[in-house]
Amino acid sequence: MNYLPSKTITVFVDTVTEIFFYLEIVVIFITHNLLEMWFTLFVGSLIFLLYQLWLKPLRHWEKQNVQYVEPWPLFGNLFPVIMGKQSTAERLQELYNSFGDERCIGIHLFTRPQLMLKSLSLVQLIGAKDVSYFESNAHKWQDLGGIFGVSSMRSMFRSVSDHASNFVRQLPAEEIDCQDVFPRLATDLLASVTLGVVNVLVDETNELFAATRNLLTDCSIFTNLKELLRLEPRLDFLGDVIKKQISERESVAANMLEMLLQLRDGKELEPHKGCNCMVVLSDEEIVNCAKALLLEGIQTTSSLMCAISCELAINTNEQQKLLREIDDTLQGCNGAITYDKLVDMKYLDMVVSESLRKWPPKDTLKKICGSDYTVRTEEGDIAVVLEKGSSVIIPVYAIHRDPKYFSCPGKFDPERFSDENKCNIVPFSYMPFGVGRESCIGLYSC
Repeated sequence: MNYLPSKTITVFVDTVTEIFFYLEIVVIFITHNLLEMWFTLFVGSLIFLLYQLWLKPLRHWEKQNVQYVEPWPLFGNLFPVIMGKQSTAERLQELYNSFGDERCIGIHLFTRPQLMLKSLSLVQLIGAKDVSYFESNAHKWQDLGGIFGVSSMRSMFRSVSDHASNFVRQLPAEEIDCQDVFPRLATDLLASVTLGVVNVLVDETNELFAATRNLLTDCSIFTNLKELLRLEPRLDFLGDVIKKQISERESVAANMLEMLLQLRDGKELEPHKGCNCMVVLSDEEIVNCAKALLLEGIQTTSSLMCAISCELAINTNEQQKLLREIDDTLQGCNGAITYDKLVDMKYLDMVVSESLRKWPPKDTLKKICGSDYTVRTEEGDIAVVLEKGSSVIIPVYAIHRDPKYFSCPGKFDPERFSDENKCNIVPFSYMPFGVGRESCIGLYSC
């Protein structure tokens, strides 16, 4: 048998080894470059994505030639709020006071551009006249205006009065925590007149109070995120309570749920200007309406009671004047207050109105463009074009505290709303209930 010379075998092995060595180098080189290329593509894509999401929107108003407050990356104009140095209302008021007499300015809530209105003529135009350009469900609430008609209010007044009396009897002699007591009272009142549910005030562990309280305290600039993570189960709980009431359909007194059920059954509510009293609601729509009435009512009612209590505690002259009116009214009806007597209490109405001016339930009103909308200058020239989906902010808190419309705006002065003075209030400078068709449904009871 012939064998290859050992030298030939050695050369062959060396050649193969060298080939594999070079192949290994080539593979390493290609792999390294591929990894480098993919890493470069990944980093480049990430930078592009971050630019599109976080940085590009910050130049939005500059491209539109709109005066704007320079935003922080990611945080927009809310950085002092994030740091806990200002409340959202105070920060928006500071932004509102920027750029003097500009009719509108550009701001950024986080990375989202928002057009803030400063001119009342623009507030009127966007809030009341050109409403067809903006998304709205106002017609649904207008159709339910009969719920807050005079006869409805009279029928529910006794229940409200009884709950208020129970609340006063249960108040401790020492100081109270308004932020705990008033939300509980508001929940008790609204649960009764909306759903016919009672004893929320007495029961410290009541599930309805716990659910609504947590929902309200979770409302913040991060609400959207929290809705995804935490709020949905509580909303479901409220829905279950409402569905239970619908199935039982028991009501010891007149309540709003019973009136909504009348609409389901095709019955008419009390006629009211601007409402379609023959609207028919499904069970799902009734549940959603009752949820909204309960949650919105608790928030606005409790915050208003807190504001009035604090202002009257500080301003003792106004407190004494209101007490005299209350005493005189009770004397005139032998200690049994009625709905009509309550409505006739003018100074009480002035105190409530001034509290709503200083501390509006909603710091801002938000409008979303349902279609492209052109904002024009006073001369009729194009100022800015808002694309569909753009946001417009009406800074209610800031306007209510603008010295152009209310002298000494930080002062609590109910006389602004006396019969002699309220005619001097500039239209659209006072918007505690909203503006136009988006006004709070509770306004129908006023």
